[in-house]
Amino acid sequence: MVPLVSSMSSLNHLSLRNNRLVSPTGSQLLTGFFQSPSFVLKSLDLDGTNLNDDTVIALTNALAGNKTLETLGLEECRDEDEDNLITERGWAAVSNLLCNKLSIMDTYNSNHILEELCGDNEDYDDLAYYLELNENKDKVEVARQKILQTHFSSNDASKIQEFLDMDLELMSTAISYIGRSTHDNWIGKKVSGFSLLYNLMRRVPDLFDSSTLKKNCGAKRKLGH
Repeated sequence: MVPLVSSMSSLNHLSLRNNRLVSPTGSQLLTGFFQSPSFVLKSLDLDGTNLNDDTVIALTNALAGNKTLETLGLEECRDEDEDNLITERGWAAVSNLLCNKLSIMDTYNSNHILEELCGDNEDYDDLAYYLELNENKDKVEVARQKILQTHFSSNDASKIQEFLDMDLELMSTAISYIGRSTHDNWIGKKVSGFSLLYNLMRRVPDLFDSSTLKKNCGAKRKLGH
């Protein structure tokens, strides 16, 4: 089946619902299709299949950079005893797909497209939280909100240091990025970057002094530790 669907460059919706003949090994073969240039699926229904944690982890790894899939069905993936095949480990991989908290760049490069997930994941509130953010059309702002809410929700001084370690040219772009405004019709939680800018200004007031910046214009150095 994989070679067949891989040749369908206009395939938007694929359903394997309740197909118990698709083994976890067979499902993992689909991951190559997910990363192919011809992949344009907007919805993928795997409800009622034999997906387990290992399959879901392989699936989320393949979808990390995907720009089209908006709906994913992972509901009622159970064994013969009606036990869920997707456990906390699998749902943690889905959460990591939507918001990788390892670093700012990992969060920025997370999946901001997937916005609807059907699954037995009621106990994982962060999934609904990130999916709601992904409903917004401005994906640059989605990434910014995830960064602010994940990495700068506290006054941890070590987080400010990440800005101080930047070259001046890159820092100016970062300051502009965190200071941009959020749309009025924003869906889900939103936070302002002004608190972060304020803390940064208190830490390094010279950074916002135009006379000091002129002296350092063109310099590629890192600010004090």
